[in-house]
Amino acid sequence: MPAKKLTFQQSMTRLEQIVNELNNPNVELEKAMDLFKEGLELSKSCQSQLESFETQMNDLIAKDVNPANE
Repeated sequence: MPAKKLTFQQSMTRLEQIVNELNNPNVELEKAMDLFKEGLELSKSCQSQLESFETQMNDLIAKDVNPANE
């Protein structure tokens, strides 16, 4: 996996690719394990990004509803 941080969409696209590869009955066990590990890391990254986006959205909504808190 590249060292650079992927965007949410890039991560989701890669996860789809991993799922497709893992659905191949001819994939070697070692390759499947590597893909599975990569998928777990991508899943964690996506979850973290979603939580961050949710926090940002809640902050924006709170400021919009109660602008005196700025």
